[in-house]
Amino acid sequence: MKLTITKRFFRIVSCAVAAALLWTQSPLQAQDLHFSQYNTVPLYTNPALAGHEQDLTFSGNYRTQWKSVNSAFTTLQLTAIYPLYWKGKRDGHYGGIGASVFSDVAGQYKNFKTTAFNVSAAYNLNLSEDKYHRLSYGLQVGFIQKAINFDNLRWGESYNAFMGYDPSIPVSEDQYQDTKIYPDVTAGAVWFYNPMRNYLLKGFSANSGISVAHINMPNQSPVDGVKDKLPILFKYHGGLEWSIYKNTVFSPNVLLMKQGVDQQINVGGYFGYMLWNRYKNLSNNKIRTSIHVGVWYRVEDSFIYSINIRNNHFNFGFSYDMNRSNLYRNAGTTGAYEVSLAIKKYDPKKRKRKRFSSPLY
Repeated sequence: MKLTITKRFFRIVSCAVAAALLWTQSPLQAQDLHFSQYNTVPLYTNPALAGHEQDLTFSGNYRTQWKSVNSAFTTLQLTAIYPLYWKGKRDGHYGGIGASVFSDVAGQYKNFKTTAFNVSAAYNLNLSEDKYHRLSYGLQVGFIQKAINFDNLRWGESYNAFMGYDPSIPVSEDQYQDTKIYPDVTAGAVWFYNPMRNYLLKGFSANSGISVAHINMPNQSPVDGVKDKLPILFKYHGGLEWSIYKNTVFSPNVLLMKQGVDQQINVGGYFGYMLWNRYKNLSNNKIRTSIHVGVWYRVEDSFIYSINIRNNHFNFGFSYDMNRSNLYRNAGTTGAYEVSLAIKKYDPKKRKRKRFSSPLY
């Protein structure tokens, strides 16, 4: 049974990568925002990951990119996850609920703003008696608000054939809504093998998940009387993690995103070193610190370098995108910086085996 499921996982990963390579060559452009540290934004990656976190967790990500060009982006994301346990059971973790909010600002004069708020719920289903095979599935609902500040914008109506741009020419802004709010629905599922990271009995762990965002395909058009449905966003994420030598692990990962005619492919991995029993807190509980160094490639866009330091109580990450697209060659942009921080309320009484909270870290 275990061998069959493991082979099945490898087939899923292989098919997903092969499908990604058959897609057209342009990267995901601008329909939805993205994070390089997608492993630190679980509810944005897949709402089913709300069921995987075992601790009360508050986290945030800050991303800034393309500062050297006029269309710079600044993104802030905040997440809270509350795990659910059966009363009276030491290892009775059966799911979780969460909430997330993000804000994205774009444009030379910060004219374009996107804000979203979502709530998520996930349930864990153990597929084997030893709990080494688990399926988590989740649902996320919320709303998205898009706002346009018309100040400093130039319209085609303000150009003429003789003088070029003429700000004295009036424009018809009345047909545009400066604020658009619409509901949003996302669903997802994740399969885990060895979700508790018990490397004493199992040499590796694995995960494979898919999510479908904007299922309701809301109308995002800011123009009165015009329909522009937000395309469905499909995400696939998967990875393996091997214990290769004592406290050292290696993990290859893949993220595939497709929305309409746009797509994004992230492939890469990290090495992690675990300081399992080096430090203890005042309650004499072991504080297991881990350090992860990773490299990813966003196909035809950028190389991503990251470092992550975490223990039972916090997680800090930093990443840098070295742009390799046409934007870099034409504008000399320096890429993107991203910082993540998570604070966890660790309760050792609810633990039987050690594991890390994210399927990637």
